[in-house]
Amino acid sequence: MNRKIEAIVAVAFFLFMGTIIIPSLLMASDITVVGEVNDSNQIVADGVVFEVDDTPEGDNLVTNYIGKTVKVTGKLNIEGDMRIIAVKSFKVIEK
Repeated sequence: MNRKIEAIVAVAFFLFMGTIIIPSLLMASDITVVGEVNDSNQIVADGVVFEVDDTPEGDNLVTNYIGKTVKVTGKLNIEGDMRIIAVKSFKVIEK
């Protein structure tokens, strides 16, 4: 009986840790997004909206490239239903 309880506790522990660690690891890595910069400090990529975080590169992007299609690399942070990207670099994509 104790072995079953220990096994259940171990499985529950690993599932719980997986729900914490795996999303953290995914958010820790850089992502690349290709989308259009709008006048609301956002990048829209395939219907998904990314808020642009307040960084020097992000400020440059949303100030000078409204209406342009860009390839953005940065860190993704998810807060509730918002996706926020801290822009590290970007490149304008010519159509």
